[in-house]
Amino acid sequence: MNVPALEKLLQNFYQISGMEVAVVNTQYRNVISCRCPGNNFCASIHKSPKCVEVCMQSDLSKLRYVDETKKSLTYICPFGIFEAITPIMKNGSVIAYLFFAMGMETRDGCDELPLRQALKFAPALNAEHLRQCIIEMPHYSRKTLEAYADLLRLMAQYIEVNDLISNDQRSLGVLIQNYVQQNIGSKITLGDLSWNLHCSTVTLTEHFKREFGMTIMQYVAKERMRNAEVMLTEEDFSIREIAERCGYPDVEYFSRSFKALHGVSPREWRKNQKQEAKDR
Repeated sequence: MNVPALEKLLQNFYQISGMEVAVVNTQYRNVISCRCPGNNFCASIHKSPKCVEVCMQSDLSKLRYVDETKKSLTYICPFGIFEAITPIMKNGSVIAYLFFAMGMETRDGCDELPLRQALKFAPALNAEHLRQCIIEMPHYSRKTLEAYADLLRLMAQYIEVNDLISNDQRSLGVLIQNYVQQNIGSKITLGDLSWNLHCSTVTLTEHFKREFGMTIMQYVAKERMRNAEVMLTEEDFSIREIAERCGYPDVEYFSRSFKALHGVSPREWRKNQKQEAKDR
């Protein structure tokens, strides 16, 4: 699998469209994705386990349809978001899928369905906040959305012709690790992982613990700290910048966590590392 070429292709599509785009393997799990940071609506509803479940069921049913028919599919998700899936083929078999979402069709009443559906499945969500998120979400004409769906099909053909992907056989635990590493500077929740990898949080946690002997959140903490150590050694970022880049909510929390592990503050640890490098 040519991961750098795939990442560049997806990033270019994201830059042009502003839509989330992902490569999904035949186990229906994201392999590579470019998330849409401005999509606060989906981030908000995915705080509800029921909404995550509805999204997962919708995605899985559509992926299975594409798997069976070997044809591209465009549709409106249960929360009113325009989505498209197209298969990536090799020797007549589906080996992966290109998936994009996060566009809303500009038409009368288009903003009412997302709010109505969100509150139907999760009445406790903040209606005013959701309404504002819907207003801020990118809106496109049907013609533009269909043009992007056509572009997705061309991207799938490009991936096929240039042999950029093989049938991904990585374990669920490894895919969890990859997601964590790709999103280490952002907030990571089991809900996000569940939605991205299309399986329940129970399945995620059980598989990961069995495969690596630690919880997912323990691994997240370990990776955040490992990245911080590398940055303190190799970069000139301030302690606050390092905390932010490693996904810590505030610099004080980062400093306390670092000292609890290393016995010294991040600043002192950086100073010691520089001195050791000079002495070598």
